Amino acid sequence: MASVFSTSDFKSVVIYILNLVSLVKLKGFVKSLFPQETGPVSTDVTMEPLFHKYKLTLREQQVVRLICSGKSSKDIENELFLSPHTIKEYIYRIYKKTGVKNRVQMVNLFRGQ
Repeated sequence: MASVFSTSDFKSVVIYILNLVSLVKLKGFVKSLFPQETGPVSTDVTMEPLFHKYKLTLREQQVVRLICSGKSSKDIENELFLSPHTIKEYIYRIYKKTGVKNRVQMVNLFRGQ
């Protein structure tokens, strides 16, 4: 029984798929470079004074907003196109800067509770 696809056809399909995947990842990377334009998080003005008080970077602010909106670390990784290690590092820095010990304390701090 003869194969429907030739080897060159198969290679072309594989190359097409790899290029498509690369484009999707590139789109996510470009979005991550401009956090103020991504729009996935709310801009709660009550948090702004605390962001300045604790000197949080724009990316740390994004992480805080996402955590306060109930997102898991995995959700944040997918939304910001960052590795699990990077997310843990941001959360650690936020804890260190604010003096909180866990997510509940962080949410309470930034939601004013």
